[in-house]
Amino acid sequence: MIDPKTPEGRAELRELLAKATPEPWQVDDCEGELRIGAGDAVTKWEDRTTEDGRSYRIGTPPRSWKATDLIYEHDLDTWDEGEDQDDDQRRTDAELIVAAVNALPALLDALDQADDHAKFLESVADINDTHAGLWQARATKAEADLNRVRELSEEGKCWGGADAIEEFIRRLDEILDGPR
Repeated sequence: MIDPKTPEGRAELRELLAKATPEPWQVDDCEGELRIGAGDAVTKWEDRTTEDGRSYRIGTPPRSWKATDLIYEHDLDTWDEGEDQDDDQRRTDAELIVAAVNALPALLDALDQADDHAKFLESVADINDTHAGLWQARATKAEADLNRVRELSEEGKCWGGADAIEEFIRRLDEILDGPR
């Protein structure tokens, strides 16, 4: 079974779509004949109105089409829905198949876009992790420098004179900028 959640699975599905009858596909349920077709293998419907104003549709079954345009055909026992449970199930299954085939290209594209988005978010998370490490290292160094300044400040309380101030500034610069 093909897994559409993987890039390989989506590639397989795209390959199948490329080999299959091109979409759009259509369900045709006319007078007990259930068909899945594409291209010219669909009933041509014409809207008409009676003299008293009632609307109705007339279906003209296809007369000629490429052999590959008729994908599936089944003669139902009934013409209308609700008359036979098996025929209703066949109609529903045909509608689902057609809807799935017609939606598949957009769904595959959406899955590819979701994968691309997830990869982008992972790369952003990796960048954030890297930056978090850098910021943590900077914060640790800043905290160590601050502790050294506090120690120097305590030490400087017992110094006296102009030379002490110059020594204090030199050592403070060394802490903040590194040795010169």
